[in-house]
Parts: sequence; structure tokens; C-alpha cells
Amino acid sequence: MDCISQKAVILGAGLLGGSLGMAMRERGLAETIHVWSPRESTRTACAEKAWCDGVFETPEEACQGADLVFLCGPVDKIPPLMETISSTCGEGCIISDVGSTKAGICKAGSRWFPANHPATFIGSHPMAGSEKSGLAYADANLFQGKSCILTPVDSSTEDLARLKKFWDALGMKLFECPPEEHDRIVAHVSHLPHALAAALCNGLATMPAEWKQCAGAGLRDTSRIAAGDPHLWAAIFRENETAFRKSIRLLESSLASMKASLDAPDDHALLTFLETARAYRLQLDDESSCGNSSLSS
Repeated sequence: MDCISQKAVILGAGLLGGSLGMAMRERGLAETIHVWSPRESTRTACAEKAWCDGVFETPEEACQGADLVFLCGPVDKIPPLMETISSTCGEGCIISDVGSTKAGICKAGSRWFPANHPATFIGSHPMAGSEKSGLAYADANLFQGKSCILTPVDSSTEDLARLKKFWDALGMKLFECPPEEHDRIVAHVSHLPHALAAALCNGLATMPAEWKQCAGAGLRDTSRIAAGDPHLWAAIFRENETAFRKSIRLLESSLASMKASLDAPDDHALLTFLETARAYRLQLDDESSCGNSSLSS
């Protein structure tokens, strides 16, 4: 593949950051890959990785001379990182992120990388996370076949095209929408499922402990994402609180409908509820219905 960056920088080498580094090296997308991470243990581990060409003690040092920077920390840590590197990133540098929320992050991007700044910020959200976290679980193929939502605000056509080329080279399906629309969408299709899994596990945690021994694949499949990092998810829920609350109301309404169907004298309403659910779930596996596009409400 064509090299897209002469010097790419990853700030935060956890699951997503480490996977980015591995994927860039495997696909030849960056000539040089530099890393900074807040934990010394992670920096030490990165220094031993074949995909990493340099590890630095500060974000500013890592970003010197970079033309592509990815902010891979928790959503509440990304805006402060922008402020830290804003005076370091120069002409032609694209700064992006992997955060699960976008309105606040893109607002910070416009503040620290305004139109007259030599560098450009463009929001990205690769939908490729896992309930696991940390560099130890990084995977060069983590992004293959997954969706990536871009939320450009003030970027040039050329910069956006370059970032799209990068994510496309990782095998991702690209979508584009305003930051606020992104947050409304992911509140429902990403944040709500996590909350549902957490609520299910919280409820079952009040039941006799030995019940867990009787659980089958259904409970494990449904609850898998509840094993995600609580601190990371608390920050996501808080950052996207308005849209997240609306998604919870949708779930409450759906549960009320199911409960009401049990009160009906026959199974018509219940079957309709379950058939609608089944049809939606089957559509998720229909890859032909997904592709690069702009998202609309």
C-alpha cells in the first residue's frame, strides 16, 4: 500500500493506539511511528515492539515534525492533549482521535486547531473497541471490516481525503456526519448496548451466586461488553449524557411494550415484538446493507 505518513504519532498506546501502530506498520502506511503514553510501563512495552520506532517522555516531543497524530486516550483526556500539542503540530499535520464521543472533542479541536492554525483536527471514531483494554490485546486486524465515523468541521477537502484514505487502507467502512449527529447515533447503537449489558449484570448480581453456574452462551454473549473498563465508560456516558439519557428512554419504552404484550389475551403482540427484534438483528449481519456514505437523521 502507499505510504500515507512520513511520521505518524500515537498518543496513548492502549488497545486502539497499539492496534493502530501495528496496522500502520503491517500495511506500510507510515515511514516512522512514534509513541507517547501516560504510563511508564506502557512506554517501556512500546519500546520493545517492532512497529514502534521511538518512544517519548512527553506528547510535545513525540509530535515534533509529525504529519499525522492520533489521540487515543479516554474521551475526557483528549481535549487536554490537544492543548498540550497545539503549539507543536505544524504545517500539513492532521490530528485525529479515536474517541467514542464527538461534540465536545470537535469543539476542542476547533478551539486548539482553528482555521488559521497550520495543523488540522478531524474527528474519527473507529467502531472497533473491545471489552478488553491495554496494549497486550492490540491486534493489527482490529479495524478490518469495522465502521469508522468521521466528523469533519473546518477541514479542507484534501485533508479529509487523506484521512479517509488512511482508514480505508485499514479496511474500514467509512461514514461521515456532524459531531452532534454522531453522538446521537452512537448513544443508541454503542452506548446503550453497553448500559443494557451493565444493567443486566447489575440485576443478576443480586441473585444467588450459584445461578452463574447455570448460565449458557446467551448470557455470556449478551453481557460480554459489561466487562469493559468502568472508568472509560463512565467518562463516555458523562460526556454524551444528553443523548445517552434519550437512548435510555427508548429502551424503557421498548421494555414497556414487551411487558404490555404479555398482558394481551393472545400472542400476536408478543410475536410481533420478537419478530421485529429478530429482523433487526439479522440485518446487522447483512454486510451488503453497509458501505461508505454520509449519515443522516
